[in-house]
Amino acid sequence: MDVRRDLVISMGVMIALPLILAANAILLSARMGPAIDRVIDDNVVSMRAAAEVVEIIAEAQAGALDDPALERFDAAFERLEDNITEVEERPHLAAMEAARAGALRGESGAIRDEVTEALALIDINIEAMHRRNEEARRLGYANAWAAVFAGLVAFIISRLIARRLRRRVIEPVSDLWGVLRRIRSGESFPRCRTFDTSSELQGVLSAVNELLDQRSRGPLGVQHSRTERAALLALLEELGSPAAVVEPTGELLAGNQRLLERLASDDGEPLRELLRAPHEWPGHSSIAEVRPLQPSTGSLVILA
Repeated sequence: MDVRRDLVISMGVMIALPLILAANAILLSARMGPAIDRVIDDNVVSMRAAAEVVEIIAEAQAGALDDPALERFDAAFERLEDNITEVEERPHLAAMEAARAGALRGESGAIRDEVTEALALIDINIEAMHRRNEEARRLGYANAWAAVFAGLVAFIISRLIARRLRRRVIEPVSDLWGVLRRIRSGESFPRCRTFDTSSELQGVLSAVNELLDQRSRGPLGVQHSRTERAALLALLEELGSPAAVVEPTGELLAGNQRLLERLASDDGEPLRELLRAPHEWPGHSSIAEVRPLQPSTGSLVILA
């Protein structure tokens, strides 16, 4: 069914949009994690290793280093060589390697060169951290604007879906309900409007209009006002017997309360068949009197 398809698609999209936005927010946040981890992995390790080299060189000035200190120095130096993240680090590492042996022996010139190059490595990694911090900040701004854009797109899509539902479902159903309410209040046969809606609702609206067209061909003219119909029913109620106004075609147009009670009784269906067949009225035991109304507008039938 077209109506069911429209509702299912619309509700599915409305449900999917928040899920897509949530997944997008998670994805954007996940992109921030690797950027921060890269700063830690690439730069902090080198800075700590360079600081440890400077610390051990300082110990070498106080005297000969023991084996654990030498092992720490070698391990720190290996971390520096294994964690080269910037091109500028290579010449400084080469200079540190050249001064390494003299620095461990406590030679002042070699110590000065080793410390100077180690501090230069720290400065290079600090500068790299600032650059990557700016990159992470720009990525955060990009993520924020991407979330804003995704939210704007979701809002526009929601508005379009709501507009489509209003045009294809809500407005036709509301108009149909309004027409039925006006009929119930006695208004002179309003009509349903034409909408760009599904084939099912179009069929319903057309069927209601056809029924209203049939009803509008009544005994008192093409369209009756609320006052005229109320007057007709009042006149029928004044009669002491069940009475109805019937078209020449046999269509029942109006009846009083006594007639409605008869139609609701056990012999109601045969009575309906009798009222639909004007040619059987003459001489029938259930018909007390037939009074013709205006020409071609029907008859007032009074039952026995």
